[in-house]
Amino acid sequence: MAKDLGTKCDLSDASNPETGLSLEETSMIINVTIDQSPTILKSVLVGSLLSLIACATIVGNLLVILSVCVDRHLHSPPNILIVNLAVSDLLVGLLVMPFAIAQLVGRPWIWIDFICDFYISADVFCCTASIMNLCMISVDRYLAITRPFKYARKRTPRLMLLMVVSFGSWGVHFHIASDLGECPRR
Repeated sequence: MAKDLGTKCDLSDASNPETGLSLEETSMIINVTIDQSPTILKSVLVGSLLSLIACATIVGNLLVILSVCVDRHLHSPPNILIVNLAVSDLLVGLLVMPFAIAQLVGRPWIWIDFICDFYISADVFCCTASIMNLCMISVDRYLAITRPFKYARKRTPRLMLLMVVSFGSWGVHFHIASDLGECPRR
């Protein structure tokens, strides 16, 4: 147990001989490091979780595409729309999610302008394509339920491809007409 000798020690001018930093500066560095530790841990956890989701997106959509391509029983007109949806979601997983994860975890935008424009363009185009595919599937299912006999005869691979091309061209026109916007935190 230390005894109080009645002397006061002024540590404001004290410095660490190894670093040359004063006690206050060293204390500030320690506090900043301690304050950032939860942020770093949070970034690692969020980045890991989002990377896992991106990998699941890629693997899941590849499995859908492969299963329809390999199994001859799945070669039906409605599955053309399902494969088209899987391709657009696969592109989201490959082209959009990695940049989005890096931007969310890394904070500032670290790539060149071309990659930024590519990321924003791919984000708009792939997500619009995915939404358009969901709309096509909804229309197909609606017609199959409300007009089962009449629509079953018209539900051919040619009609499905026509739907894909018509909705796809609308998506391309929407994408070209839209403003790309600004890069995140550039």
